[in-house]
Order: sequence, then structure tokens, then C-alpha cells
Amino acid sequence: MRLSTLSCLLSTADSLSPRPRVVVSGGTHGNEYTGVWVLQRLQLRSAELAEQHPSIAIETLFANPPAHAANRRFIDDDLNRQFSAATLADTTASSFEAGRAKAIAADMGPKGAAADAAVCIDMHTTTANMGCTVIVSSYSTLALRAAAFVHTHWDDADEASPPLPLRVMVEECSQCEAAHLASVARHGIEIEVPFVDGADADGALPGAVVAASLQDRDFAPLRAGEALFEALDGSLVPYDGSLGEVVHPVFINEAAYYYRESGRGVGMSRPVEWPVL
Repeated sequence: MRLSTLSCLLSTADSLSPRPRVVVSGGTHGNEYTGVWVLQRLQLRSAELAEQHPSIAIETLFANPPAHAANRRFIDDDLNRQFSAATLADTTASSFEAGRAKAIAADMGPKGAAADAAVCIDMHTTTANMGCTVIVSSYSTLALRAAAFVHTHWDDADEASPPLPLRVMVEECSQCEAAHLASVARHGIEIEVPFVDGADADGALPGAVVAASLQDRDFAPLRAGEALFEALDGSLVPYDGSLGEVVHPVFINEAAYYYRESGRGVGMSRPVEWPVL
């Protein structure tokens, strides 16, 4: 989702504030790490983004830190099911996520057309074969327009590798009924991306992600000096040649390799001659 696209759309479709709040959230589900990694990237670039997009106020939200620390989807209840108007108004709910949802809604809301946050972009990770999926709700014209724009220009991206397919899902519901976090803002967008494996760095998972040029290239040769990971600051971490001048990475983006105990986060293999029997 290009922030310049949102900036343009907000300038024409949203006049409730001179500098609309755009909240980018991640970690709504604690065991989905990609969004948290993106939040860290955005925080490192906060000054640059403020200069590039002066007409919008970009901020980040780490939605469920305890669940992330525990590597669990949630502590008591699914946080992304706590934001319908009825659930937010329920004073008897005592779960951690129910309280967290009320705190988020108090900061971004009140939920609905008068919410303080103009847009919430909530990032999720999926292990299903969905490619990249943008989920928007039928009540938000701005979200529908943004999704249509991104879908139209998806293949125009100047990337090192061809982009994954992009799909757009439209949920038919009212904003009052919508139970997901992004629905608290005036306009909500959810982004589902495939699992992204990464190297552990000081306990922060992931500390780096697999380089785009390596993705989906299991068993292809990787030479010393070629990109292996991409760090938080956007720099590329090359393969150091420690296992041989040429290796063949395997289990690229394997979910089990998130952990420090799994080593570098990508398996390495080398070809051998198969005996003739």
C-alpha cells in the first residue's frame, strides 16, 4: 500500500482534520511477525516518511505485545474479534484482549465516522496459499478505491523479483458490525502477506527477512557475496561463504525456522553425485 496513494485519496475524500492520522498496526495476532517487523522498519524511517508525506500523520501501533512475546495468537481471546460496537460496549468482558481493544478504540476512536484516526492499515501474516491479499469492507469508499488503485498498479512495481499475485477481498458488513481492529478508524484496510522467515537478532523476531531475490528459489545456487537477508534498515546481508563458495538454500521461509535455536533461519544444502544402483 503506497502511502502517497493514501495521502492523495485522503486529501480529496477526508476533510475532518487538516493532517489526517494514518495508523499502521501489526502484531494484532502475536505469532504473526511480519507486521511487527514492518513497524520497526517504519519507525526507523519516521523522519523520512514525515518529510515525504507531510499531509498525513503516520504512526505505528504494536497491537498485542504480550501475545507477541509469548509467541501466541492471543492471550485470552482473539484481539481481531473484539472491535464490534457491541463488544466494545460490553463492560462485563474481562479478558486481556477485551481490555486492550477498549484502550485501542479509546485512542483511535470513537469507532465510526467521527474516529480520530482517519485510516488504519492492519498487517497480518498467513501460511495459506493466498499470495498477498488486501481486505477491505464495503462501508469504506476510500478503502475500496485504495485497494482498486493498488491492484491496478501491482505489476508496475520495480522489484528484484516478480511480485506475488494480489487479490482483494471485500467484506459485506456495516462498520458497527465489523469486529476487526482496522474498523475502529474511519477507513480500515487489512493486508495479509505470506509468512516471511528471518534471522533472529537479540531476541527480536524477525531481525531480518529473506532477501527478495532469494524468495521461492529453494535448491537454486547461492554464491558467496549474494544477498541472503534484508536487515531492518533495508541493507542486504550477503551469504558469507562459510559453508562453501556455492550453496543451495532450502526451506526458505519455513515457519519452524523463526527461532534462534534453528540457526541462520534458512537451510543450506549442496549437490552430491547420486550412486547408480
